[in-house]
Amino acid sequence: MASKDIIHRIFPMPREIKIKSGIEYTTNRIALDVPIGNDPIYKTIVDIMGEFTAPAQLAPDFYIRFIIAENYNSKKKINALKKKKNNLQAYAIVSNITRGVFGSIDVLALTATGLLYGALTLKQALSMKEDIVQIPVIDAMDWPEVAFRGQWGGNSNCDIPWTYQFKLNALDGKVLVTADEDGNPMVTHNNRLYNEATAHGIDIRATISHLEQISRSGFLEKRSDVLNVPSEERKKRSDYFPGLCMSKKATEDMIFEWFRGIAQNDMVKKILVWLSEESTPCYCEDCKGDEPFQLETACLLRAYERLKPEFPYIELGIMLSQGSFEVTDKIAAMLPREVSLTYYDGGRTYDSGKYPMIMPCLEKFVKDGGRLGVYPQITHSWRTVFPWTAPGFIRYRCNEFVSKGLETVIGYAVPSNRYHEFNLMAMAEWLWNPKGRSTEDFVRDYADLNNIPRDQFLEFIKTIETPAWKLAESKLMLRLTYNYSLILRGRVTLEDHRFEMSELIPIKNIEKHISSAGKALGIAKEIGTKELILEARCVLAGLKAYLHVTSFINEISKSSIDTEKVIVCYSGLRKAAYSMRKSIDKWSSLILPPGQTPHNRVVDTEMVLFRALDGIKRYMVETGISTSTDSCSVTALGEWDESIFNGSKAIVRFDITEYLKKYGPGNYYASLDFIEGESGTDFDTITIRESGPAGGEKCVSRVTAELRRMSVWAPWNEYPIKVVSVNDNCRYYLRMDLSAMEKGEKTCRGLIGIRKV
Repeated sequence: MASKDIIHRIFPMPREIKIKSGIEYTTNRIALDVPIGNDPIYKTIVDIMGEFTAPAQLAPDFYIRFIIAENYNSKKKINALKKKKNNLQAYAIVSNITRGVFGSIDVLALTATGLLYGALTLKQALSMKEDIVQIPVIDAMDWPEVAFRGQWGGNSNCDIPWTYQFKLNALDGKVLVTADEDGNPMVTHNNRLYNEATAHGIDIRATISHLEQISRSGFLEKRSDVLNVPSEERKKRSDYFPGLCMSKKATEDMIFEWFRGIAQNDMVKKILVWLSEESTPCYCEDCKGDEPFQLETACLLRAYERLKPEFPYIELGIMLSQGSFEVTDKIAAMLPREVSLTYYDGGRTYDSGKYPMIMPCLEKFVKDGGRLGVYPQITHSWRTVFPWTAPGFIRYRCNEFVSKGLETVIGYAVPSNRYHEFNLMAMAEWLWNPKGRSTEDFVRDYADLNNIPRDQFLEFIKTIETPAWKLAESKLMLRLTYNYSLILRGRVTLEDHRFEMSELIPIKNIEKHISSAGKALGIAKEIGTKELILEARCVLAGLKAYLHVTSFINEISKSSIDTEKVIVCYSGLRKAAYSMRKSIDKWSSLILPPGQTPHNRVVDTEMVLFRALDGIKRYMVETGISTSTDSCSVTALGEWDESIFNGSKAIVRFDITEYLKKYGPGNYYASLDFIEGESGTDFDTITIRESGPAGGEKCVSRVTAELRRMSVWAPWNEYPIKVVSVNDNCRYYLRMDLSAMEKGEKTCRGLIGIRKV
């Protein structure tokens, strides 16, 4: 294989690398030399290189040696490593040729982590044919631009064996901070995660979740000395649970003990605390009138000052939230230089728009010596699961973060990295080496790695990228998900602290983008890769849905409504909904292991256009516009409310015999809408029961997806349930087993329907 081909398969691209043709040996002639020590990274290096080397070789022909720099014989190389940015992750690879004989490769670094990164690069440079190893002459010097690069959420905690190979090295390990039965502070660590992270060179930040949410488990009931005094309005909320009073010494003491419990774990070097997601002011005499997020920050800093004498090596980080956005500059000004700041905002960092993310006050924070991180989504949306191969978007984001001197970038990809592998690899690439591969080079090299025709793949990306980015930027799928006036049956009043209810962002020249997406679909079909075909179909369906939804909204806003245009919008959206559901379902099936149930956010993405279609149909019925019966529209079955519960349990049954006999076997969805209540409803099981002519009843189908609580915060669900056969002499019932929290007189109320798609 040519030298340039070897370089093209190394991800991320090293900063400095030269490769020439080398030599071949069988594995039993190659010896591996790794430092002896307790660092678990050394075992990982042995595992990485094990396929190329013999476990014990007394007279090898070739050596691969991993050497900590202080033990290396070249001061020039050592000094060069020390001068590199983020040098504790830097490494060098040196090929040794003596009297014309290529006899060994040395990998050297200042730390075990650097050696690990050298091993990952070397593994990609080597190749095997049967038991013969092809070893190029390779010389490299490499280091990362952004110090901490990683993922959080989704399956990130389970995905270390895949993500670490791209030198992603930062992960949030949530700690459970509670109190025991006597009210004494307690900390529970995820040591399994810590151990795996340590062995793979990953920087674990022991993370305390949003401060106003940590009392959900009820442990503060015995600690009235730390509770805040809520407003009367907040106390009446269905999701109310007590918060912390940040002015009380008892609260500071509790946080200090939590910090101390975290610091006592030898695998932890950093603590990260997430500020409250929404403002929860305390109305006690000490807090009244003070800004709540600044009170939180001040309390955390006081507790940290008390921790430092005993644990001087422990770092503290503060993460912002959408709630704290208005006082970002004030919080940044409060932090001493040793305390890092992370920018997170559910509306502003979870965003795919083409405009800068880092605000001027945060840029100033960095210029003044502050250490800044950010949590951006690297996907179409944080709430929906949509295929999007987006090198331009990822490069755009990474260029900004690098140019503004960020220390940490933690991407967000829900529900699994598997759905977004290209974007994650691209993020890892350009945070490590922003000036290595061009966007086009990355696309071509990724194509080679995945056996896709490189030039056709590049043509596909160039054709689809702008339409797909415009669709993501519009937030269509996200905002439909939260447009309750359109997609919910019944009437709901909901004050959400986020941004999703605002209007769609305009897509100019949408017909042009629809045309481009159609051309991209044609290219994908020529390539023949199913994932690309389905991605193009999703983008095309999404753009058409945007066109019809916005046309409908514009039409009904007029004083004189053209009913024919409304019918056209309905018909067009119906076609887009069917295409989207089928494409998302097939795409997800290609990615998931056989038999695994899709995440509920995947199903939400499949079905949200049908929900919007329901809303348009309701409008048409209410205004007398003719509309035909359609199986994809929800058919009402009934409702549930507090009166059906015996204690906290209830069963509801609906006869669906005639419905099933009308539409026959196929894919059905139980369609649920939460209307109101003082607490949520849990659906324990959802089944279809068959009753035979001789009596008796059996379950013939059940929802296998994860059943989630319905409440004002999650007010709609579509649960897939398959009907294999419908017998003429049997009756069929949709049965739902429910649980509800016993709180107040009105426990819950909602609507139940069914649809076939």
